[in-house]
Amino acid sequence: MPKVSEQHLEAQRARIIAAAVACFAEKGFHKTSMRDIFKEAELSPGAVYNYFESKEAIIEAVCQLGRQEHQSIFQQQNLASDELESQVDAGLNGYREMLFGIPMREAWLRADIMFTAEALINPDLAKTGTANYQMIIEHLTAIAQRWIERGWVRPEHDAAAIAQVMFATVQGLGLQIIINPQLDLDAYFGVVKALLIGKFVQ
Repeated sequence: MPKVSEQHLEAQRARIIAAAVACFAEKGFHKTSMRDIFKEAELSPGAVYNYFESKEAIIEAVCQLGRQEHQSIFQQQNLASDELESQVDAGLNGYREMLFGIPMREAWLRADIMFTAEALINPDLAKTGTANYQMIIEHLTAIAQRWIERGWVRPEHDAAAIAQVMFATVQGLGLQIIINPQLDLDAYFGVVKALLIGKFVQ
């Protein structure tokens, strides 16, 4: 039997995940069945189960991709030059690339909203969602604390609260894009940057 390349395995895995996201975006997590995913991926049940043993395993893989995207953005900020504007640009550009660069952007955003709604009644999804949230907040808090220590942010502001506001800004953007696909991202990020670097008011 010829050996299957690592690239082929990764491509098949990505294909299944993309199919699942499309189904989740259309039907929600609860109503999506493995049969729906087989059909959307145009793969046999055996081919899908070779990668994922259950729908829950696919959901975890989707969440893992989200964590990786955020970690990549945080890494970009850590590598940015040692000035506030460069740090802010690195973070905003990372989110811009994430929103523009992924195929099926609307499906991913819809699936993210579906995930949040389903987590309200599904303890397992709630646990995964909380872990994702805590990871993001921990990274953003570390970034905010670094900004405070370098004198870029007034010391009376709480680093965790800054992190929560930054998270809400990005999370809210995803919801708004679904409601308003014509949303001007350049203008949106321009206002966010102005707020973060102190150039919003006269």
